[in-house]
Amino acid sequence: MFIKHENSDSLLHFRAFNFYNNRMEKSIQEYLSSISEENLYDPMTGVYNKDVFLSVCSLLIKQEIPFALYIIDFDNFKKVNDTYGHQVGDKALTNCANVIKYSVGDKGLVCRYGGDEFAVVAPRITERSDAWQIARDFSQEMRNRPQDYLVNAFPNGRITFTTGSARYPLDATSLNDLFHLADKALYRGKFKGKNCFIIYDPKLHKNIDISAHSNKMNKISMIKFTFNMFAIHDDTMKALSNVVNFTGNYFQDAFITYYDSDGDHLLFENENNDKQFHYESIDPNIYNMTSFQTHMTLYHNDLLGDPKNNHLLDLMKVASIRTMMIYRCTDKKGNNAFLCVYANRDKIWSEEEDCCYESIAQLLSLLNKKNLK
Repeated sequence: MFIKHENSDSLLHFRAFNFYNNRMEKSIQEYLSSISEENLYDPMTGVYNKDVFLSVCSLLIKQEIPFALYIIDFDNFKKVNDTYGHQVGDKALTNCANVIKYSVGDKGLVCRYGGDEFAVVAPRITERSDAWQIARDFSQEMRNRPQDYLVNAFPNGRITFTTGSARYPLDATSLNDLFHLADKALYRGKFKGKNCFIIYDPKLHKNIDISAHSNKMNKISMIKFTFNMFAIHDDTMKALSNVVNFTGNYFQDAFITYYDSDGDHLLFENENNDKQFHYESIDPNIYNMTSFQTHMTLYHNDLLGDPKNNHLLDLMKVASIRTMMIYRCTDKKGNNAFLCVYANRDKIWSEEEDCCYESIAQLLSLLNKKNLK
């Protein structure tokens, strides 16, 4: 079945879908043919819109036809829009849509799910290797595709995206649950370093907590609270200590420590912890913590298999630590300094948490820490 659409750049696109089952092909054809063209497509990118995508997924589930679901999210897209303007952002979205359509071809249906997020449904994909190959293909195509429109606006970088995928019915039997698992995989990819794809695996991702993304703490409220603490306390370190304790308790983290050329400092320990954490035994410099620009995440499962991580794994086990987030800054002597946040679960950090902890790391790098315990 061929479907014609003329996008905003007046380029004629054809989509061909060879769904491998007559019953499924007929139902999808009947549904798509019943929708007017203006209600089929996203007007900017030319891919299918969210309503069409959700309806097709529901039809597949109703007919108990397996498929792989992919959620694709731009990396740092808000920064692109804010810095270089919406015209560049719109070109990036259109380019991304064309890349995914070209790569997916007749293996699936592509839609713009909303904002800078796209989705793909690939029928009859049951094997992990097949799901992996589809994600690899469009991720690789995005990396290789020229981005000429960025020459003047974004000369020192490339726009990338991160993908999370889950499979029906292997991973979930309802659309809501499937999206939730794909979302877990997506945010695992975001905090693994972005510009990658993750196929949901219950052994690795089942316990990931993405609830932090609904937290109400934001950059503005954190700034207000921090300034308030410094305004009411003559003791600078006392003010910062209150900020750290509030932040650690609010985000339900286990420990917060700081490492610089002066030594190790325990900043926060959650009062609900019944474990001891020997933070002074950890040297951030031996865990490749100097190779990233601002922050990185270490998950317990990612550390397995490398002998140099055995000591850190032993310490994490004693304190029931599952995840570390490390924020890198430079101290007053020009040396590397690190704020390390430890959680008792496979946690995905929200942008709000990133902002809060990165701000704390920068403040610590500027202050005299002689009064830290």
